[in-house]
Amino acid sequence: MEQEVPALGLLTMSYAGRRGIHLENILNANQLQPGTVQANPGVNQDALRPYKSFSNINQATNSGASN
Repeated sequence: MEQEVPALGLLTMSYAGRRGIHLENILNANQLQPGTVQANPGVNQDALRPYKSFSNINQATNSGASN
């Protein structure tokens, strides 16, 4: 935005910003619930996961955003 101010000159104001939408977001579909390891000490973590015999199952979604 520019505005001429009499007796002072030209006043210029500007804004620079950036917004990102639909950014890639990686989720672990086989993640343990909080407190699962503490409630089951000594048990293999892979045996406690929702999908047995798998460790991490990565799922890519476009649900990320930034300002």
